[in-house]
Formats: sequence, C-alpha cells, structure tokens
Amino acid sequence: MKELILKQRKYAFFSVLTAVLLFASCESMTMESNDEKEAEKQTVTVSVMQVENTPWNATRAAGDLCTRLSLAFFDGTTGEKVMQVDQVKADEDFGTFVVELARKTYHMVLIGYTADKAASMNAYNDVKFDGNKITEVFSCYKSFKVDSENTSLPVTLNRVSAMLGLEITGDIPDNVNRVLLRMVKPSRFLNPSTGLGNPYFKPINVEKFIEEGVNFYSTNIFAMAEPQVLDTVEISALVASGDTIKHLVFIKQVEIAPNTKTIIKGDLFGKSSNMTVEIDDTWNDDKVYDIP
Repeated sequence: MKELILKQRKYAFFSVLTAVLLFASCESMTMESNDEKEAEKQTVTVSVMQVENTPWNATRAAGDLCTRLSLAFFDGTTGEKVMQVDQVKADEDFGTFVVELARKTYHMVLIGYTADKAASMNAYNDVKFDGNKITEVFSCYKSFKVDSENTSLPVTLNRVSAMLGLEITGDIPDNVNRVLLRMVKPSRFLNPSTGLGNPYFKPINVEKFIEEGVNFYSTNIFAMAEPQVLDTVEISALVASGDTIKHLVFIKQVEIAPNTKTIIKGDLFGKSSNMTVEIDDTWNDDKVYDIP
C-alpha cells in the first residue's frame, strides 16, 4: 500500500513537472515570436523635396538655406527618443536619410538650420540649439507608422523662425560701434509639433557690432503664439566705452510670428527718432504702421 502511494505521488510530480515545462516552452516560443516581430526592421527613406516659405514665395533646395539637417524619431506611444541622425551640407547625401526602424508608430522631426554643432532634440516637442543661437530654422513634423513595406517619406520644410530687424535709414555716428536689441518673451526653444516656441521667459539680448556700409541688423527668434506681441523691445546704441547714446523702448507694440519678418525702421539718430514697424508675413508684401 505504501509503495502504491509513493508511485502515485511520483506520477503526479512528473505530470505537474511535464505540464510546467510545456507551459514554459510555449511561453518561451510566444516571447521569442514577439521579440522577433519587434526586431523586424524596415528601411525608411526620408527625402527633403523642397523648402517652402522662403523669400519671394519660391521653393529652394535645403543646401541653399541651411548648413545642417537633423532628423529624429521618437516612440509614438512613450515619446522616448529612438534615434537622431545629423547631416552637414558637405555630406554627399545631404537631404536624404536612409534608416532602419522597427514596425511601430513614431513621431518624426526634421529641422534645417545653420550652426557649428548639431541641435539637441530631446523630445519631438523640444529642440534646443547650440549656445541658444538661432538662425533661420525650417522644420517638419510627422506622426506615422512603419508597416511591412519599405517606407518612403518625402518632406517639405517650412520656415518656423521669426526675424526681428533694425533698419537705420539715417547716418550712423562714427563713435557708435554697436547696437543692442533686447526682447522680453520671445523664445529660443522650438516645439516642432506646433511650429511655435516653447515657453521662455528670460529677456533675450542680441549685440550687433556696426559694420561700415551696413544699416540693417537682425536676429532670429521663435514666437510663442501666432502672432505674438512682445512684452518689450528695447534698442540701444552704444559707443566703445559702453555708454549708451540712444535708447528706444516699445511696450507691447512689436508683433512677431513664424515666417514673419518684423523690421523697426527709421532715422535712429535723427532729432525725432520717429521709427516705424514693418510686418512682412509673406516675405514679399509689407504692412506698415507708425509707432510714435
């Protein structure tokens, strides 16, 4: 009787063990199958076909407008960065990217700009530039899914930066060696998914040294709304010692927007210093209004 009980227990033990091993084997096969599926990669070709919103309403090649292109992919579910590929104008394949991606959804960001170093693309809605130096920036954002076929993505870049410029129509005194543009509440950080700037609340100071025969000085920024009226714009003219000999302040009077050129124009050193603000939102036709 005792031997029978032992045999029954032994049989039950081996039955349970067999079932566990079969289950583990099936689970392993399922996991391997999922891993293999996840590991399947597709070739994705991203090509910059044209750049729009350029002066005179023309479309031009990327190489005519910027020295760098940066492409980044982010997981469509988690937002985690998957990869970033950077190109410079000297690259043979400038404007064409060929990458391998797993089959799933992605956020894609492609930006064109001019800089010594590649931009930092930490998220599909957050791009920062080296030293916070902003040039003309062109951008494209897409949300898409990589499927079982090789994917070709033609891309059109659009200008997302805004320009603020100072045009001095009168004579510039010989002792003036630089002008300072100070702006409150434009942005230096780009959100490619909206084409606008991310919140940035520090004043931006841009110093431009006077060059002989040059009367136009400008800087590039991002608007945080379309359009956005800046809290403050200040223009200062300085001599070599650092003393200010001319200072103008515009409170909630200067408007910026993506792909818009805003120019403060006039005889800065004339007796009246009457300046106007020109808004060019098509890079062709001007809208002018007076600021006393």
